[in-house]
Amino acid sequence: YVKAEEFWSTAKIVQAEDGHPGYEVRYKGETQVFTAVQAAAMFFVKLKEVTEKWTQAKVADSVIGVPAYFSDVHRQAVLDAARVAGISVLRLMNEHTATALAYGIYRSNDFDAEKPCTVAFCSMGQSIFSVSIVQFVKGRLTVVAEKSDKVGGRDMDECLMREFAAQFKKKVGADPLSNKKASFKLEDAVTKTKKILSANAEAGISCECLMEDEDFASNITRDVFLDMCKPMMDKVKKVLEACKEASSVPLEQIDFVEVVGGACRVPWVKEMCSAAFGGKDLS
Repeated sequence: YVKAEEFWSTAKIVQAEDGHPGYEVRYKGETQVFTAVQAAAMFFVKLKEVTEKWTQAKVADSVIGVPAYFSDVHRQAVLDAARVAGISVLRLMNEHTATALAYGIYRSNDFDAEKPCTVAFCSMGQSIFSVSIVQFVKGRLTVVAEKSDKVGGRDMDECLMREFAAQFKKKVGADPLSNKKASFKLEDAVTKTKKILSANAEAGISCECLMEDEDFASNITRDVFLDMCKPMMDKVKKVLEACKEASSVPLEQIDFVEVVGGACRVPWVKEMCSAAFGGKDLS
């Protein structure tokens, strides 16, 4: 798992004093190692600053959403990070429960007191795809089933990055993925390419001075991109089928299908989510 994260990490991952992975960085002119808890605390401090600036009010308490697969150790680490950041946490909430709560809180009057409204939530963010089936009645929600796997938008980005990096290496003889600055440039470019492929059959990519003062330009078709995504499609299908099976809710009783997360804008993700629930329209 750590090896996979090294591809995306902006800092070198090393063993920290507590025996867990940490981040080695230059800080105040010195080489220092920060634990994952310390790094998360820094994010929380910044998030608190942004929130207080936007709301023009002090953050008194918080509820933090975490992935459902988080163990007690993971959850305690999140609480420790929040404590270091000076944030009071009322509770940790599974992300799919938070999504369902956000969906239902303003629709409470639309739900029947006895007959449940069943909604499937398909969520794909940067690194996780999850599916949950939730039933709503007036004033209450019940999570019937939830399944997830490590597959998300960054996996699509990685496929594109490796493809274009190979093309650049063949042309120039240098590997952009071996240089963090070049990797960041390439990542930024492929993110735009991925978005264009969501609406067009072909997309281009252009990077000025990608590496060794060499520019890079290329094209890719949606069909080639889809071939790259086949391993991801298999994972997505397994999660969808596993959640449906775990819920034991017949397809005809699924009233709505909601998609959440930036990566759900990718056409093949939306198509798979719709097809899994009998071709229902997505919201």
